[in-house]
Amino acid sequence: MIYLMSYCPLANSKCGRDVAARHGIPPYVDASCRREPDFELDRPFISGLCRPSFIAKLAEGEVLVYVTTKRPIHREGRRLVAVLQLNQPFASHAAAAAWYLENDMRIPYSCIVPGNDPLPISKANPKCYRTCSKFTSSEDWDVSKYVQRAKDCVRCFSSTSLFLCLRTPPILNDEFWNQHDCDPRKTQNAGLPLQQGVYDALLEHAGIPPL
Repeated sequence: MIYLMSYCPLANSKCGRDVAARHGIPPYVDASCRREPDFELDRPFISGLCRPSFIAKLAEGEVLVYVTTKRPIHREGRRLVAVLQLNQPFASHAAAAAWYLENDMRIPYSCIVPGNDPLPISKANPKCYRTCSKFTSSEDWDVSKYVQRAKDCVRCFSSTSLFLCLRTPPILNDEFWNQHDCDPRKTQNAGLPLQQGVYDALLEHAGIPPL
């Protein structure tokens, strides 16, 4: 299956863009202190910290297409940032952490295991999320929003990047979504299944060769 997903990057606000510029962070990484997904690895990591019930049902080989959420700063349209194919399931965050270390990669930011603290709040933007804007420390944010979710959904994945652009991703305007009767707003709680024809049209509209 192919699923459309949406997420909020640092680039979705002036504050987030300032954070990215100040720390040399690619602007289209996720804005949270737990970066979900964690696009900045050779094998991007996907956990159940967002949409836990949906992630728990996914299987190896399925494809997730990530676009940005809609914000006024991006009046031209949503950005197509990543197309990831799941290739390694894990039954726990601990198993995922061990696998990444064994393969000479750091532990993913969204992998909650002892010693892997959330990113400092200075490298995130809680104001990107309506329910998180009150947080002034990553520790409070982590305990309030993510620690329990990691316990409730232990299933997680590494993936292969079929396409990934964290600095100048292509635009998908409203005309595209309307033409294909596809509403990215429906991805809030689960991925939105995409028919092969819509997926192919999405790549073509974004100027990406067939994957």
